[in-house]
Amino acid sequence: MAFLAVGLLALGGCVTAPPRNSQNICQVFAQYPSWYRDARAAQKRWGTPVNVLMAFVRRESGFRAKARPARPWFLFMPLPRRSSAYGYAQAQDPVWKEYRKENGHWFKSRKRMGSSLDFLGWYTDRIHR
Repeated sequence: MAFLAVGLLALGGCVTAPPRNSQNICQVFAQYPSWYRDARAAQKRWGTPVNVLMAFVRRESGFRAKARPARPWFLFMPLPRRSSAYGYAQAQDPVWKEYRKENGHWFKSRKRMGSSLDFLGWYTDRIHR
């Protein structure tokens, strides 16, 4: 039983914590340099500026990897979520599947910043056309 508890604690630590100061993108990138590299890669691929990509992430998820919409309640019972949005980009299941199908990214995850930024670049490129 103790082994299971230790394993669950270890897995819980695998998700990146939100930045200490999400108001300042320079401090966010100083804390997480890989996010800057991911944002630059998405900008290069899709043409969406880094500041726009990061503004989407901040607004949609507050830089929380496992962000989900609030669950409504009826008395003491939780009801189904109103949306399948999940992750940094708050991508919903149908559009996430379409993104993966069109781009061949079967191993991408909405919990990874790089995947979410690439998705946002793809999405903004698509709606811009």
